[in-house]
Amino acid sequence: MTRYKVYENPTDATDADGVSRHSIAAVVEGGTDEDIAQAIFINKTPGCGMDGDETVEVVDPINGTTMDVNFYRPTAVPIFITVGIHPLAGYNTNTIELVKFWIAAMINSRQIGDDIENSFLYWAAMTYPEGNPLLPSFSISSLVAGIEIGSQSGATIAIAFDAVAQGDVNNIVINEV
Repeated sequence: MTRYKVYENPTDATDADGVSRHSIAAVVEGGTDEDIAQAIFINKTPGCGMDGDETVEVVDPINGTTMDVNFYRPTAVPIFITVGIHPLAGYNTNTIELVKFWIAAMINSRQIGDDIENSFLYWAAMTYPEGNPLLPSFSISSLVAGIEIGSQSGATIAIAFDAVAQGDVNNIVINEV
């Protein structure tokens, strides 16, 4: 498994994420369906419901009965970013590519269901591996992001409980201003 998150709804009503009452919803990236289903089967409590759009039949090793185990695979949500930067002392032609790589890597380090805040993107841009946040080689004049190119803004990007933000250097535009 690469990333996973398990939500529990112990209440008598469906929760805000749509998780059924007295159920769990496992969202799992990576691994085989069979290994994930087996891990959920072994670790869940008896009588606990399971939500998900993936269903795998598991055989109980104790009594030989079968049970359907449900879970979700996360939906990838591409993040599109446009950054305006003003070069300062120490800036060079590699800076743009390094910053793009680092922003994408930092987005991909987020967990399932984690929103993407604009302040997080600023931080990622300013702390790229070759940079020095105490003596930056550029300043950021603007930064907008969104899940579509035409819908970029400075607002937080909400990521659903069963989704994960996806960073890609090809979706990041850096303009020198």
